[in-house]
Amino acid sequence: MVDVGSWDDSVAMNSPGQSDVPGSPHYDDLFASWAADGSFPLLYSRDAVEKHTRRTITLRPPAPTAQSRASSAEPNGT
Repeated sequence: MVDVGSWDDSVAMNSPGQSDVPGSPHYDDLFASWAADGSFPLLYSRDAVEKHTRRTITLRPPAPTAQSRASSAEPNGT
């Protein structure tokens, strides 16, 4: 449910969990809450997100290889 008057008071549900990988701790971590008509906060503002952040993951593209540099130097990348 989205509260457009107070974005950080919005709530959501994703059952059975956040992951589709069996064995992941997040595979069915939301099932009990879903079965009890529960929800979790759906935070929007940077302050609210940063306050509740447990871990940050930084994704970086791989370093270019000799093969990728050669391919990108050719017209149309071919």
